[in-house]
Amino acid sequence: MSEQEDPQEPQSPDGTEEGEAADEASPVDPPVGAPAASGSGHTADEPSGVGDPDLRYSACSQHEHVPAVGTCEHCGSFACGECLGDLGGRLICRACVVDGRVEVGLSPWDERKKLGLFAAWWATVKAVTLTPSDFFSRLAPSQFMGAAIGFALLAATPGQIANVIYNNLGNVLLFETLGVDLGQASGGDPFSQMLAPGSPVMIVLQVVMAPLTVIMNAMIYGLLAHLGLMIVGGTTKKLEASLKVACYAAAINFWMIFPVPYINAVVVGIWSMVVLAIGLMKMHNTTGAKAAFAVLWIPCLCGCAVGGIAAIAALAATQF
Repeated sequence: MSEQEDPQEPQSPDGTEEGEAADEASPVDPPVGAPAASGSGHTADEPSGVGDPDLRYSACSQHEHVPAVGTCEHCGSFACGECLGDLGGRLICRACVVDGRVEVGLSPWDERKKLGLFAAWWATVKAVTLTPSDFFSRLAPSQFMGAAIGFALLAATPGQIANVIYNNLGNVLLFETLGVDLGQASGGDPFSQMLAPGSPVMIVLQVVMAPLTVIMNAMIYGLLAHLGLMIVGGTTKKLEASLKVACYAAAINFWMIFPVPYINAVVVGIWSMVVLAIGLMKMHNTTGAKAAFAVLWIPCLCGCAVGGIAAIAALAATQF
């Protein structure tokens, strides 16, 4: 009677045991919220591709109960939609920006904690005025919108207030030179005289409203400019990017502090439109012609609206 041979492990065609092959071919799925494997090859100082980790099992590194929508292209960490933003064309997490690991997309105003409030404000005003192309090329299209609004207030409000005072004083001098009584020209009653151009009450009202005027102008110009870009197919970013450009372009209004009534407003108005067009062109990576249309159609639209209202008023006046 021959000895019974020991059963052997079945062999795979390439000579490996099936049990070992199965163990290697069937990795255990990582639990939800698990961090990336340590052998992924990414370090805190190396860029990481957005698509390589499996986001199905990942949570935001800053908010452990919020699913990740992508990874930071600088540090490779998982980030949710609130933490991940487009900075200069790269997806960067908020932690890298706050900790100073990246500078892409930061304006001097965004670094005011490091530079100091006045130094950051003045550096941003100079950059927007003198080198707008370089400034808007590096500006992030999203995030820090609140900082942009705050900068517009601090940069444009002094010029707006100065322009109100200069123009009202200019109106007084002009009418006095012409021998016109502003109170009588406004209707003669006490209320009309109180609100007449150049009156103290009118100047105070316009000064108090200056900050609100600055923000309204920036928001309206940004909205209409974005709409103009949409008309000609020049938008590549969201509305927030155009509003941010309009807020920083409002820095040009600071130069209305110089006491040249009427003329300073015209010069500043022209240069602010040029800066706005440059900002839109750089922010949306569009052509200069499309950006120019987006800016120039705004005064044309306003002119048509004013003309239409005047025509309706004149037509209504002829009926009575």
